[in-house]
Amino acid sequence: MLRAILSSLCAVLLLAACTDIGPRQPGDHVRSLMTGTIAERNAFITHALTDESDRVHQINMQNRSLEIGLQYLANHLNIDAQVDWDALERQGISREHATTTLNLYDATYADGLRAILWQLRPRSGSIGYAVEGGRLVIRPMPAFAFPETAAQRKVNDAVKAKLGEILEAPASLLQARPFDGQFYVLGFAAKMSIIVDWDELTRAGVKRDAPVVANPASAKAGAYVMVLVNQLAMDGPAVRYDIRHGMVRVSTQARLDAEHALEQRLP
Repeated sequence: MLRAILSSLCAVLLLAACTDIGPRQPGDHVRSLMTGTIAERNAFITHALTDESDRVHQINMQNRSLEIGLQYLANHLNIDAQVDWDALERQGISREHATTTLNLYDATYADGLRAILWQLRPRSGSIGYAVEGGRLVIRPMPAFAFPETAAQRKVNDAVKAKLGEILEAPASLLQARPFDGQFYVLGFAAKMSIIVDWDELTRAGVKRDAPVVANPASAKAGAYVMVLVNQLAMDGPAVRYDIRHGMVRVSTQARLDAEHALEQRLP
C-alpha cells in the first residue's frame, strides 16, 4: 500500500515539475526555469544543446505522452521551452494523443530532444527549434537539420566502434517478436541508442508489428542492425540507417538521403 501511494505521489510530482513547456492558451502563466537577460538565457540554451559533458547512462521513455516527454527533457536541461502546439496540430501531431518511445544510452538530454523531434517529422518538412527571446521554441519548419559539433562526431565514432563488437544475442532477440520490440531488445543488449522513424516507414508500407527473428546467435552488433533493416525492406522501400549525435537512426533511404543533402546546404 505504501509503495502504491509513493508511486502515485512521484507521478504527481513529475507532472508538477513538467509544467514549463509553454502555455496551453495565450496569456497562461508559465514559471521560468531561467534567470538573467534574454541574451544570457539564449547563450545558456545554445550551450546546453551542444554540451557533451553532461551524459547520462540511459534515457528510457515507453509510449510516454509527447508533451510530458518534451517537458521532462527541457526541465533536465534547465531551460525554458515553448511548443507551438497549434502548428504541430496542423501537421497532424496531436497534443492530447501523440506519444514517444526512446531508449538511449550514454546520451545527453539534448540528444533525447533531437531524437523525439526527428521521429516527429511529418511527410514533408521538419520539426525543429529556434532559440528566441530566452526560450527554446519548438515548431514545424520547412527545412531543419540538427547541426553536429566536432565533439559529437567523436561520439559517432564510438558508436561505429560498438557496431563492430561481437554481441552474444539474448534469447529474446532470437524469438519472433514485432520489429519495434526487436530494436528495443537489440539496443538494450548492445547498450546502444537506436531510434526508428516509424511514421515514415509506416507511410512506406512497413508493418511495425510484423514478427521477425534476428539470427544468428552471435555476431557483430552492426550485423544485427542490418538483419532487422534488411527485413524491414523485404516488401517495401529501401531502408537503411545512419549515425548522428551518437544514435543509430533507421528510416527509408530516400528520407535519409534527403536529410543528408539538406545538412550540406544549411549552415
